[in-house]
Amino acid sequence: MENVPNKILVSPQYDDVRLDNFLSKQFLLPKNLIYKEIRKGNIKVNKKKEKYSYRLKNKDEIIIFGNYQFLKVEQKTLPSHYIEKFKKAIIFKNKNYIVLNKWAGISSQSGTNINVSIDDIASQITFDDKKLHLVHRLDKDTSGLLILALDIKTSRYFLDLFSNQKIRKTYFAIVQNKKEIKNSGIINSPIIDKDKKLEAQTNYKLEKRISNNLSFIKLNPKTGRKHQLRIHCLEENFPILGDRKYYSKNIQNKIREKKLFLHAGEIEFIDSEKNLVKFKADLPDHFQKYLKKIS
Repeated sequence: MENVPNKILVSPQYDDVRLDNFLSKQFLLPKNLIYKEIRKGNIKVNKKKEKYSYRLKNKDEIIIFGNYQFLKVEQKTLPSHYIEKFKKAIIFKNKNYIVLNKWAGISSQSGTNINVSIDDIASQITFDDKKLHLVHRLDKDTSGLLILALDIKTSRYFLDLFSNQKIRKTYFAIVQNKKEIKNSGIINSPIIDKDKKLEAQTNYKLEKRISNNLSFIKLNPKTGRKHQLRIHCLEENFPILGDRKYYSKNIQNKIREKKLFLHAGEIEFIDSEKNLVKFKADLPDHFQKYLKKIS
């Protein structure tokens, strides 16, 4: 057992990591204790009270008032098949970043009730002695393109691209529709997050009508709100097949699928060397098998 230090200077590798996840992962402090101490003002960042969801920045100073014991953290040991699966999922690599075709069913980051995440696997892999850094996230059940930077400079470059909507993302989905979907459209419904109404926009295009109540569509989000595509599809009365959170009770002959049919299939951006870069990821097996089965 050791004491948690009273002052912690955040290093670059923890840039954009949530405060609660950092304290929990680094010192094995219980989440309920962290939340309680943050509310009471006994844990501050740069001498100010912050929410537990605050995302840390390089050189932030975490101040902890109190004397807490923690277990010395040892790196999580992962079965080798996770490392192998991760490496096989890499579709591009250069000196600055890698592009991963993430499989469905694995979270991007660690959290409550998450045993293994992409971040956990990435922490045990280096390329040319460089550590991997997540620069954005996909939902656990969403498959597709995920970028990880190989240095802090590149990480900051991508964070800027994503925050300023300078990356064009294309998703593919199979949706259930009560009535015919228009060939294309724009969804502008705001997203409510923690009682705040946030502007959100998604463009969609019908790729193929599969049956009377199933369609294959392309989605281009202009903003990056939490669960934006899933919420927007539900609000337009064509919820994504396999979505067990955002679904419609009014759709007749509802098809139940265990997997979510949402895939981040294409991504396009200007890289740090001013080149236009495009990546594509094939649809996962559960998508392809389903399309073949019902065509």
